[in-house]
Amino acid sequence: KFAPTKLKNIILYILEKCGGKPNLGETVLYKLLYFIDFDYFEMTGQSITGLNYVNRQFGPVPATKEYCSTIEEMQNSNELKIFSQEYYGLTQKRYVALTNYEEESLALREIKVIDSVICRLSDMSARKIEDYVHEDAPWKLTRESEIIPYCLAYDRKAPYAQVDHDMDMQNAA
Repeated sequence: KFAPTKLKNIILYILEKCGGKPNLGETVLYKLLYFIDFDYFEMTGQSITGLNYVNRQFGPVPATKEYCSTIEEMQNSNELKIFSQEYYGLTQKRYVALTNYEEESLALREIKVIDSVICRLSDMSARKIEDYVHEDAPWKLTRESEIIPYCLAYDRKAPYAQVDHDMDMQNAA
């Protein structure tokens, strides 16, 4: 189930931790959110935000209605500012947090997953993270414009897999 408060606080948390990096435009933010939700789902059977992600040419993007309504609310309440700038000859959409995330809104386990994704992926350029996500099973196993089912996270292999599902099956036998 979609949790707009979780989404809002994850965005604010990401921006607090790495929003100042020059590569962190909207494309990189979309991919960080995707990996946060799919990594967490792979480990726990639940996503954090409950967002749906759509398979697009340049990788997964949050479902427009859910995502945009939260972003619009954040802008209207002066929690977030969005602007465009030129970055290596392209237009980059940047997000700036105008407030801090609510610490009690994110569980320690959620923060650990978010931090892990930030550590692994937040330095990638938009092009590099797009190329990277194109090899992730959930994106590869869906067609363009389709919602990417969270259960496809269980089909991941290294380096995307957060859990060794083959080892889990061996231990269960």
